[in-house]
Amino acid sequence: MLRPVSFSIPSSTELKVTFNKELTELLNQDHFLVESVSGNIDDLEVTKVTVDGKVVIVTTRPQVAGNFYTLRLLDADGVLFASSSGDPLINDDVSRELYFVGLKNHNPIRDRMILNVPKLYDLENTNINNLINAQAEELF
Repeated sequence: MLRPVSFSIPSSTELKVTFNKELTELLNQDHFLVESVSGNIDDLEVTKVTVDGKVVIVTTRPQVAGNFYTLRLLDADGVLFASSSGDPLINDDVSRELYFVGLKNHNPIRDRMILNVPKLYDLENTNINNLINAQAEELF
């Protein structure tokens, strides 16, 4: 049976899933659905799917930082989610639904500024954090 063995988020627009077997080249956008778990944030549109052996990269619209999402692995019309040898994806909730939190956009200037703030300060949800984010975005 085919199952995911690793899941990572390389960027705010990419999701990387590694499986235990090589995947069929027939996988496309119809096999992936990214749903927002929050009621007030839209689902992410899947714009591209790249299959390379056991790894699939799902490209989406940018994630909302801190929002909760579910990546659903689906069977499409007439094409099962399967390995190149025809083994179908195991049909359980654990293997077909992958949960993740949206990332902030990559910004090394913001990261460096935050690292230089003394550890005494908690920047989470503060005006200082908002100011650093705005300034770093302009500089980057």
